[in-house]
Amino acid sequence: MKKDNKRLLTELAVMLFFSITVFGYGPVEIISNNPNSFEYGIPDIWMIQAGLSFLLALIGAIILYLLPCRLSEILTRIVFAFSLGCYIQVMFLNGKMESILGQEISFSGSTIVVNLLIWLVVFVLVFAIPTFLKGRSDKVMAALAGLFFGMQLVALVAAVLGAVISSKNPDKADRKEGFLSTEGMLELAPSDNVVVFILDFFDGNTMNAILEERPDMLDGLDGFTYFPNCTSEYSRTYPSIDFLLTEEPCYFDKPIDEYIDAAFEHGTFIPKMKSAGTDIGIYTPSLYIGEAGKPLIGNYSYGELSVKTFPLIKYDLKMVLFRDMPYLLKPRFKYDPMEINNLVLVNSGASEPFPHSDDEWFDRQVVDNGISIGDQTSTFRFYHLGGVHLNLSDQTGAGIRALEITYDYLDEMKKKGIYETSTIIITTDHGSSGGFGGTLDLPQKTAVPLMIVKPSGSAGTPLVISNAPVSQRELQPTVLSELGIEHEGETFFEVPENEPRTRVYHYTGLYSDEEGEVELREYEVTGDARLPENYHFTGKTWDIIYSENKVAGK
Repeated sequence: MKKDNKRLLTELAVMLFFSITVFGYGPVEIISNNPNSFEYGIPDIWMIQAGLSFLLALIGAIILYLLPCRLSEILTRIVFAFSLGCYIQVMFLNGKMESILGQEISFSGSTIVVNLLIWLVVFVLVFAIPTFLKGRSDKVMAALAGLFFGMQLVALVAAVLGAVISSKNPDKADRKEGFLSTEGMLELAPSDNVVVFILDFFDGNTMNAILEERPDMLDGLDGFTYFPNCTSEYSRTYPSIDFLLTEEPCYFDKPIDEYIDAAFEHGTFIPKMKSAGTDIGIYTPSLYIGEAGKPLIGNYSYGELSVKTFPLIKYDLKMVLFRDMPYLLKPRFKYDPMEINNLVLVNSGASEPFPHSDDEWFDRQVVDNGISIGDQTSTFRFYHLGGVHLNLSDQTGAGIRALEITYDYLDEMKKKGIYETSTIIITTDHGSSGGFGGTLDLPQKTAVPLMIVKPSGSAGTPLVISNAPVSQRELQPTVLSELGIEHEGETFFEVPENEPRTRVYHYTGLYSDEEGEVELREYEVTGDARLPENYHFTGKTWDIIYSENKVAGK
C-alpha cells in the first residue's frame, strides 16, 4: 500500500506530543514544582530540553514515515497511546503527587490494578479508533496529539519565561549561583576541632541489627559515649538539617527557601562559632543554607555552576518516567535529586561542589589524601553523608559501610595526633522514614537517631553506653561547650540517666497512593524512646503546605 504523504503530519504531531511530554515539558515541570531540591534551575536546562525535544520529534517522524505503512501505523498508535497514558497519569491519576521526587512510595494492590486498567483502556481505545471513525482516524489522532502538544507548549513557555524573569531578580538568583564547595573539607586545626558526621537515615534499629551481625562494630570508638535513648526533632531530612544548624522550628507553613533564610537569620549557633574565631565548614546540599549563613561558612562559594548535557538528559528521562509511569512501574525509576545534582553540576573555577551522597568518593579522598593540619585556632566540620539512605534494601550493610567510612576518617585523625583533642559526634538527621503504605502512627520508627559522642580529652577509654533521655537539642550546647563558647541548654553529658524527662518530637511521613503528605504531628516522648508506648500524641497538628514533596495549592 502506498503511503499517503499526509500521514507524515500525523506522525510528526504524534512525535511532538511524545517528545514534549517526556523530554520537553516534563523535566521543566518537575524542577518548577521542586525548586529547592535542585541546585540548577529552568534557565540552565530549557534550551537543552527544547532542542532535544524538537530533534527527537523530527527524527522519530522521519523514521515512522520511512517504515512500511502497516508497521508505521501500528508504531504511531503505540507512541500516541503511550504519550496519552503518560499525560492522563500526570494530569488526573497522580493526584497530589505532581511534585513527587523519586522517593520510595508503596501503593495498595487495588490502586495498582485500577491504574493499570485505565492504561489498558487508553491503548484499547486508541487502536479501536479506525473501527469507529473509518478514514478519519488519522485526522482525529493528529488533532488530539496537536492539542495536547499545544497545551504543554504553552505551559512550557510560561514556565520558562517565569523562571527567566525570576532569575533576573537578585534575591532569587543568588540562591542558585552559590554552592558549598569541597574547600577545607579535610583540613583541621592542631586542636579544638568539632567534627559532626550526619549519616542519613541511620537509626537505633539499624545499629541494633549491625551489632547482632557485627558485635565488635563499636569496639574501636574509644572515648565515645553511645546514647541509644535519643530522639530527633523531625522525621525527614528537610527540615532536620536546618534544625540541627539553627534550632529554628519548622511548621511547613512557608516556602522552603523562606523558612531556611529565616532559620539562619534567627539561629545563633553558627554566628557564635564565627565570632569566636572558629573556622566553619559545612558539607551538605547547598539548598539547606540560608542567606545569613553563607558569609559565615568558609566553604561557601559564590561561583556559578553549569550543567553537563549528557548526564542531564539521562537523569531527566529517569525523573519523567517516575512521574509519568503507572504506579506499578514507578519504583523502577526511583531517584534522588541530590544525587542528580552531584552528577550533572560542574564548576569551571577552582572550587568544586561537595558531592552529597557520594560516600565512596568522600572515603577515597580521606584514604588517599589524609587530613591536613592548618593554622586555625579551632574548626567545626559538618559532614552530611548519604549513609543508610544509599541502600534501603540492605540497611544493615549500608550502616556498616557508613561506619567504616567514618572510621577511616577517625584513623586519619589519630595519625595526625588530633583525635584526643577533638570532639566527634556521629549521628543522623532522622531515622527510617515511616508512613510507606501502612499506618501513619509510626513515630518511634523515625524518632530514635544514632547518637555517639566523644568529647575532647576522652580518648583511650572504652566506649560507654548511656541511657540518658537526650535529644538532638543537646547537639548545639555540646558543640559550643566543647569550643568554650557561651551557650544555653544542657549538653549530652549533663542529662542524668534517671531523669524523668519529656522530649518533643514532630512527625510526618509520606502517605501511600495519591494522598500526598500527611499533616505534621507533635508527640511527647517520656522514658525510653525505643518503646512505642512512650509516645503520646499531644493533639497538635499542622497542615503540610510547603515541603520537598508538595507545594501550595496542589
